[in-house]
Amino acid sequence: MLQLLKDSYIDATSQNGLAAFMYLVRTDKNDFSGKYNCSLKVISNLFSESVWACVSSPGGHITVKHKITGVVINFSNHKNPVDPGAIMTIAEKVQEHLNILGNEIFMFKQGCWKVAPNFEKIAKALSKSA
Repeated sequence: MLQLLKDSYIDATSQNGLAAFMYLVRTDKNDFSGKYNCSLKVISNLFSESVWACVSSPGGHITVKHKITGVVINFSNHKNPVDPGAIMTIAEKVQEHLNILGNEIFMFKQGCWKVAPNFEKIAKALSKSA
């Protein structure tokens, strides 16, 4: 569980991670105009195997589920560039995942995502509640 928490934090905060994807889609203007410039390569690299389980891959689609938050994301693995509507759907699910992870799992109060949480303390709390 400890490594899964650490990997989830890295998955969210790395240079090409989930928070960076949200910034790419939202842009500086926060108008989601980045949805028109998102490649399949960017989407495919978002979901690391250490924290996302591949649930299924039927007919050119990939479905992944986060091992802690349980958020499920489905996307087409054959259209490039990715349809802007699909990017918005993916972004909504990524934001849902980041909110659960940040608010409920890591319980950030301030400086969200800027300082790594105490993974040992969180792992103990999660094991007690399970």
